[in-house]
Amino acid sequence: LVLAVLGLLAAVPQRVDGKVVVANMKTSMRQFSDIYLGSFTFDAAGGQIKAHTQAGVSGQRFLFFDGKASSWPRVLASYQDMSCEGLRNVSLMVTEDAIDDSLSEGLEVPKGRYSADLKLAPSALPAQWFTMLSNCEDVIDIDFKLSLLNPGGWWNAHFSVDEQGLLPMFVGWSAVYTVGVVAFGIVQWNLHRTRGPHPMLLMVLLGV
Repeated sequence: LVLAVLGLLAAVPQRVDGKVVVANMKTSMRQFSDIYLGSFTFDAAGGQIKAHTQAGVSGQRFLFFDGKASSWPRVLASYQDMSCEGLRNVSLMVTEDAIDDSLSEGLEVPKGRYSADLKLAPSALPAQWFTMLSNCEDVIDIDFKLSLLNPGGWWNAHFSVDEQGLLPMFVGWSAVYTVGVVAFGIVQWNLHRTRGPHPMLLMVLLGV
């Protein structure tokens, strides 16, 4: 059984999607064109953002914010008074134009089908990023899959930094529990065959 579990884990791909947001979003009014999607903590070594979209209108953009006072805390403190353009101006510059090297806020999503793969530069410390979907020109109309990844192989890529280590721990405890249950079942079966102590007595002895 243990070998079977290890074999299953060995068959898992080495690169998988981390925190993945998959959605079909449509709004009917422009005042509802800012949508919070979630947060993810990237490792200090960097990270990766993958986007696959099918947009029905132009002007949509994924916006990213970090924990600096001028970024996400500012959004939380003054969001009700912010215009769509003001929100965009606060977001991080993460994309660079291939022609003139100019930077722009977030990731612009053109109308139609689109894919992007952003590589994040290393930083001094792990950084928590917050993601929103926004459109300052029109409503929200988009099907998308947004994947946030960390470096370090399958065990780490699948999780935000603050959640890394949970999967190995749960897999380990599950394996121990499974082995214990199987061993207990074998003992019970052998006692039943040999007419050993009553099961209730055995449970008391195991509890001591």
